[in-house]
Amino acid sequence: MSAADTWHDLPSGFHAQMLEGDRLVLVSTGIDIGSSTMHMAVSRLVAERDAGRFSIVTREVLYESPVVLTPYLDDGRIDSAAVSEVFEGHYRSAGIRPEQVDTGVVILTGVALDRENARSIGEMLMRWGGQFLSVAAGDRLEGVLAAHGSGAVARSRSGEPTLNVDIGGGTIKVTVCHEGRVDSVQAFDVGSRLIAWNPDTRVVERLEPAGRALASRVAVDVEIGRPFAPADEDRLTSALAESLVSMLEGADAGLIAQTVRTDSFEALGATNSIVFSGGTAEYLGGRETRDFGDLGQGLAAALQRELQRSAFTYDTSAAGIRATAIGAGQFTMQVSGITIHRSHEFPLPLRNVPVAALHPELLQGQVRADDVAHAVRARLALLDGAAEGPVALALRWTGAAIYSRLAAIATGVAAGVTELGQPDKPIILVADGDVARLLGGVLQEQLPGVPLLVIDGIRVVDLDFIDVAAPIGAHGPIPVTVKSLAFRSRRAAV
Repeated sequence: MSAADTWHDLPSGFHAQMLEGDRLVLVSTGIDIGSSTMHMAVSRLVAERDAGRFSIVTREVLYESPVVLTPYLDDGRIDSAAVSEVFEGHYRSAGIRPEQVDTGVVILTGVALDRENARSIGEMLMRWGGQFLSVAAGDRLEGVLAAHGSGAVARSRSGEPTLNVDIGGGTIKVTVCHEGRVDSVQAFDVGSRLIAWNPDTRVVERLEPAGRALASRVAVDVEIGRPFAPADEDRLTSALAESLVSMLEGADAGLIAQTVRTDSFEALGATNSIVFSGGTAEYLGGRETRDFGDLGQGLAAALQRELQRSAFTYDTSAAGIRATAIGAGQFTMQVSGITIHRSHEFPLPLRNVPVAALHPELLQGQVRADDVAHAVRARLALLDGAAEGPVALALRWTGAAIYSRLAAIATGVAAGVTELGQPDKPIILVADGDVARLLGGVLQEQLPGVPLLVIDGIRVVDLDFIDVAAPIGAHGPIPVTVKSLAFRSRRAAV
């Protein structure tokens, strides 16, 4: 059966979806537009209701587009018209019409985050139907998405820390996963398309500043318009592979450490559980053999040599370069409790607010303000670039709502957002327990004048996005629509 045949009998529009009691079927599109490549997947998501909340239980990828190079204009911006033409072709190949798409996600990374690019790409997506969720992913969030999409987060539930190493066209992201959650992300200015050349003549056609700097550090001379010698390519990729494997072993990262993009370099603890994703993983996994005139093929070969000399047993993600979201499930509305806290300055409604969930262990027993502040800083940092507006902090409430515990949480939240340089940014707290009014009142004392919304009775997890409506009536409950990213592997709820 062709992709087009698969789609002929699909219903049109969100409200025409098949509802069978507590079962919901969605058609979702996942689009990844990055600095180097772009691709699309179309999926059928089946969600079932449990305790009032729909969760994705099965996901079936019905169409995957070819991975193509991201087109650029002469001034360095992404060519949005060419992008539109490419994805309209993907829609035709999938045999899907815009009115058959219920929801979807577009992941923008690298130079696609440029405001002008993002705006033109967003306008282009409006023509394709569905309620698209646009996620502008900075280095850390890109690493988080790759770790979920590759299955590294799921693998870490066994207890042993798992590293996800995502090697893209412009950066490498190393994500530490433990007990089903992401603990940290480091990004490095190393990628397969920092230097690109004509595959036939080897004349360099693209040279990023980071590529020039790396080449210089290993005494390799490279210039646009000149051939890039195979011996120079081998010297550079061998040095990068040796440095990367040394870092993964918990030793001196050398060359790689000098390119860190996310704060200062932090040495990794050694682990035998490593998953590779991204474009270079296609070569490591044997799924790609073509030469695209960049460092990807040579870097993969050098990595294989270094890994064979190490003690590692490693895997390449089955998703490879497609280790991103395959879509987004838009779920029915949850409704907050009535005893909410909302400052007069807090703006509503809001759309596509990213969620950062604090780990449940943080609120068990005695709560320490310093621990809360550290967790708030860490979770918000992982969402860098996700939203210009507010981020929702999710709390899994346990124990008694006594003043000492509420005060510790409030003090920690206030310190965390202040230390991130966001003391005046609107704050949203989402709790599943009945504590919104009490917690909001204590937190507002810590942050007088800061727009604050605290709602309860809502269950959300990391990488959810929420739409927050205006209250029902003057002081009534607040409707919240939860949208969750869908990956090939199930993600852990925290």
